[in-house]
Amino acid sequence: MKQLYTLISFLLLLAFSVQAQEVTLYEQNFNSTTPEIQTATWVVDTQYPNGTTGGAYFRTRVSTSISNIKQFTVTKTVSTIGMVGLMATWKEYRTQNWRHNDANRTILRERQNGHSTKIDNINPIVLEYSLDGVNFSSKGINFTQNTSNFFTWASVNKGQPIFLPWDLMNQEKVYFRWTITVNAANADYYALDDIRIWGESDQEMGTLPVELVYFKGAVQGNNAKLSWATEQELDNEKFVVERSLDGQSFSKIGEVKGNGNSVTRLYYSFTDTNPVEGTSYYRLRQIDFSGAEEVSNVIALQFMGRQRSLNGDLAKVYPTIATDEVNVSLALNNAQVTVMDANGRQVAQYSNAGHHLVLPVSQLQRGMYFVTVTDGAQRQTQRFVKQ
Repeated sequence: MKQLYTLISFLLLLAFSVQAQEVTLYEQNFNSTTPEIQTATWVVDTQYPNGTTGGAYFRTRVSTSISNIKQFTVTKTVSTIGMVGLMATWKEYRTQNWRHNDANRTILRERQNGHSTKIDNINPIVLEYSLDGVNFSSKGINFTQNTSNFFTWASVNKGQPIFLPWDLMNQEKVYFRWTITVNAANADYYALDDIRIWGESDQEMGTLPVELVYFKGAVQGNNAKLSWATEQELDNEKFVVERSLDGQSFSKIGEVKGNGNSVTRLYYSFTDTNPVEGTSYYRLRQIDFSGAEEVSNVIALQFMGRQRSLNGDLAKVYPTIATDEVNVSLALNNAQVTVMDANGRQVAQYSNAGHHLVLPVSQLQRGMYFVTVTDGAQRQTQRFVKQ
């Protein structure tokens, strides 16, 4: 009788299980006169850069100097409590100009003449996040930059969602900011619109004969780590893990043994030790002892290629208290390393650094210093103390 009651309860739960629901966490199209954004270098405009109208958008204002870092922060924090997936999209507008030197005047135009130098804004966007609103990182956020679409609006990442790191899940407050280094003086040199951050609720139940609580994944070093959990299982023989490069054609890369029958939450994991560079799609195929099978929802992971792993960090700075020199071990290729003092002044910079860098610090004043490592898409800051 007890087994029959358990079976009936399980079937009822299956009958009333809900599907995964997409939840918009933040959306901004700049139609509001006071967008929830903090910046001194971007402004809302309603006249599109190509001279047409089409609603409000956000653009930079650059006066005279070059290599201006233009960034803005969303002042409204995003809560990711209950999310098992987090994504972002937006669209951008890049300009392509010629710097004209006519009669000792510098003029920017879209047309070339005999006294002009071509200027393309192909510098990368950096999307960063923070859990305290002070310390920002771009670690784990990777996407394809638009570097050749000029004078037209284009969605970043070729229109595909940008998958955000799993360490942002189940956080009460997440801050986001966008940074672009504008490489010429031009009031309409870069524009952005239609920001959207959304996720999938952990209320999701899969279509499997078992009650699937979640199925998620994360890039860890040179591997892709998949994990999932079940609330109840009935005649569950195994899970077959499948991978696809296009989201359509899947092939088996491994399997995990099921637990037959269970009425308690069980946790599973599988590591893809040979992920493919680019975007890979994963799903589970659950198989009963009877041979019946169902497939789960599909998740996507972006793998940017194999790099040296430093326990998940982009760099390792040591010793943290030094008198003569500080070592920086790098997991990135062609990284840029910047050293700043406690007042935010740059004291050293190294471009195209190898996998190991020695910083001479004997001439520095005593105090705390910050070492920032970036490749344009990822950024991490560590500190050391000069005695």
